[in-house]
Amino acid sequence: MMESSTATSTTSMNERVSRAFDLANKAASFEHHLDSQTSSAKINQDISNEQLNQLVTFARQAVDNYMAACSEFMSLLPEFANRGKAKAQAVICENVSYLMNRVAKLNNLIQELVIFDESDSDSEDEDQKAQSPKGATRMKAVVDKLEKKRTNIVREIQDSERQYLTNLRTLKNVYITRLVSENEDSFILSIEDSKIIFGNLDEIIGLSETFLAALGNRLAHWSSEETIGDVFNEHAMFFKIYVMYTNNYEYGVNKLLNLFETNKEAKAVADAASKSGVKDIASLMINPIQRLPRYVLFLKELAKCTPESHLDAPNIKLAVKQFEEVAAHVNERLRKHENNSKVLEIQSKLWKVRGSPCLLSPGRRYIMEGKMYKIRSSGVLAEVHVFLFSDILVYATQTVLLPGRYHYRNQFEFYGAKVSDIEARQQTAFIHGSQ
Repeated sequence: MMESSTATSTTSMNERVSRAFDLANKAASFEHHLDSQTSSAKINQDISNEQLNQLVTFARQAVDNYMAACSEFMSLLPEFANRGKAKAQAVICENVSYLMNRVAKLNNLIQELVIFDESDSDSEDEDQKAQSPKGATRMKAVVDKLEKKRTNIVREIQDSERQYLTNLRTLKNVYITRLVSENEDSFILSIEDSKIIFGNLDEIIGLSETFLAALGNRLAHWSSEETIGDVFNEHAMFFKIYVMYTNNYEYGVNKLLNLFETNKEAKAVADAASKSGVKDIASLMINPIQRLPRYVLFLKELAKCTPESHLDAPNIKLAVKQFEEVAAHVNERLRKHENNSKVLEIQSKLWKVRGSPCLLSPGRRYIMEGKMYKIRSSGVLAEVHVFLFSDILVYATQTVLLPGRYHYRNQFEFYGAKVSDIEARQQTAFIHGSQ
């Protein structure tokens, strides 16, 4: 019988994460309609009562969906905490923080629009409103606010990149240089180990320096007609270098945390950093992992406050597409790397009389594992441990002499394995055979 605790969560949690992002995207769509309405009204410099009500409706629908997405994300935090998924927790917290920021800004906008509506209702009828100078003034205020928002986002991108680069340099100067030494008699961490743990951090620092300089050059003569999307597009392809760092991140953090617990010299480095007010090494190392999604969020914000008629509109649309593709590329490489590591981990646990089975195969994905009962030809039930992959089911028996390892018995080939939630009473599966 497959244990229910093992049989559930991965698919269920993925579905809930997907549902949360769907809600956030739906909210962003309403917000995009809201910004489109305010941008199009710039042409006639007027807004009717009907248009005003429509803006309020879009804003409220966006708020409702953002709040629903936050609720879904927050419900996942305890489960990720129980599984020790610190990286996933950090990403979810960042998403919730961003979404709540959007909710606050939208609520402020709703309040402003409602106040405008109520003040007009007290003094003018519907026909007068359509021709009132107040309408033009109100619309101009909204458009000016949109242009100001665009400028603020661009400056926020520059400030964020500057802080990001500072954190990267702190990681290198405060931690890495003190842990690594070329002197074989005095190092805490060897150069070879540091390359595995920190990957290509130096290349990432160099890219951030170049990108920040490009942002600074553009902002030096910034105006409402200036473009920024092309700066992102010129650098997009270079961000694929994040793959190497991402692949080694989880192993590197765990390795260092263990080093700080077991090595006095390493602990002294961490304590000295803490006393000087520097963030812990795990908080600094997660920055590159969070960076690509952050660029995508910034670009989507820019897209929402850049009118279609603006010279930068096509640049930003292309930048959103390119950075989403880069982020997807990095995530896919990370997923494959983690999957291969898991397959190899399982392979190392299995043994048979003549050699070890080879499980690593192109396209093979690990799904889950757990206990089942095999019905022998005699009708007797025998407990086995099964490993489910996307194209095979491996079953083995636990060994007494080798704790944590399993005696490989057999495997069944098929295609397209997946896990579905079913009622508890149905969570029973059998393998029929003579072995």
